[in-house]
Amino acid sequence: MARAAKKKKSAGGIALRVLIALAAVVCLVLLGGRLYFRLPVLSYYRDSEKAFAIPGLWEGFVPQGISYDAASDSFFVTGYQKGGGASPVYVVSRATGKAAGPVRLLKEDGGSFTGHAGGLSVWGDWVYIAGSRDACVYVYSREAILAAQAEEQVPCLGSVPTHIGEERVTVAFTTVSGDLLTVGEFYREPQYPTPESHKYTTPAGDRQQALAASYRLDASAPLGLRPEAVCAYTLPDQAQGMAVREGRVTVSTSWGAAFSRMLTYETDGLEPFAYIQAEGGQVPVYALDSAAQVAEDKFPPMSEEIEWVDGRLYTMCESASNAYYFGKLTGGTWCYATRMAPQDN
Repeated sequence: MARAAKKKKSAGGIALRVLIALAAVVCLVLLGGRLYFRLPVLSYYRDSEKAFAIPGLWEGFVPQGISYDAASDSFFVTGYQKGGGASPVYVVSRATGKAAGPVRLLKEDGGSFTGHAGGLSVWGDWVYIAGSRDACVYVYSREAILAAQAEEQVPCLGSVPTHIGEERVTVAFTTVSGDLLTVGEFYREPQYPTPESHKYTTPAGDRQQALAASYRLDASAPLGLRPEAVCAYTLPDQAQGMAVREGRVTVSTSWGAAFSRMLTYETDGLEPFAYIQAEGGQVPVYALDSAAQVAEDKFPPMSEEIEWVDGRLYTMCESASNAYYFGKLTGGTWCYATRMAPQDN
């Protein structure tokens, strides 16, 4: 009996040691992963503050877009639902960081809008949602979104096509600067191709394979937006977002677990190098290329849309969603507000 008990204790001790060893290995792997994703971007975390916790990350929300609404001092946040379901919009108070919603978007026919909702912009009475391969922006009422209760459905007021003459521009992200709404494409072969006519060799010799196009915002126009393109820009590969301030454009680029890049370009004094024929005349094309670039900053993986507010760059990130998970352990659950380096100001 004593010998059997001794064997049981010995077996139990071995099992305990194995469990402790496994737990130690798991902890080391998690620590190693956290260090891998944070050490190369320590300057980013040093220069950033946690603006608000990204909502919905445990409910299947995959964050994509962000837009600041000065009238309500809040951020509108959009994205898609992992596994399907109507795409949501959350409204996050800038002062408290608390999120209202989600409200659920409907299509023009009244069915659920399940699109990627890669970005959004708030302007006046309207909210413009990226229409992806539909080559349009879908338009919603700002007041309806603000007044809606959680899980309430918000109807679509209509859509505005994003064309340049005969050219269809797919919409991965949007941004507002002054009286212009700019929409941009995401390019990566083979998953996300763009038309050959959107590929340019710029004056600096760069090969760029996607376009952004700008459209005039006008409160007297249907849905607040005129469908004729004013100008276009070439884009770097894998563009996820754009933000404009003081004669400079910052473009967010990312793909997978690679570190994101924030590329800043000087646009004051930029001259068109090509033109696209449209019904109303020729649309000038400007190059956001290495000649115009003035800064490059490394950000954590999976950065999406960006927004300048009071000198800080707010960045949406999808790494902590249930589609990818790893950001839950590396700081991706937060939207950060970053004070960029002096050369970026």
